[in-house]
Amino acid sequence: MGLDNALVPVDEPTASSGPPLPVVLPSTTGQGLQISAQLVRRDGQIYYDISFENGTHGVLDGFMIQFNKNTFGLAAGGPLQVPPLQPGSSARTLLAMVFSQNVSPGAPNSLLQVAVKNNQQPVWYFSDKGLLHVFFGEDGKMERTSFLE
Repeated sequence: MGLDNALVPVDEPTASSGPPLPVVLPSTTGQGLQISAQLVRRDGQIYYDISFENGTHGVLDGFMIQFNKNTFGLAAGGPLQVPPLQPGSSARTLLAMVFSQNVSPGAPNSLLQVAVKNNQQPVWYFSDKGLLHVFFGEDGKMERTSFLE
């Protein structure tokens, strides 16, 4: 999982067209910024499908993301690529995730603790309950070495 293909451009039509993403940071908590997100699996790769909605009166830019240590060691595979958000606009992107970068000791759980920052607002913290099916291969098979890891 190299970082050379870790980012999917925002204008590429690969964001999910399924049901709406769950809201993880409501606009009432985010001072007008609403974030919806969910882990997804596409072509053997895990992504964080994330949508930003700007309900403020100003432009929001310079978005960054950080994941806390977690059971699966999930971390961002590269920087978050979000264009400047004009008031009333939204953007959705897929952020490739990598494994074993951020492993948390202790009892396993599917909770993903996330911090998001932009140039105009404070850091926003939220928790996202990861969907376990994204960790399974599409064909149901697993190499012996992967299983033992």
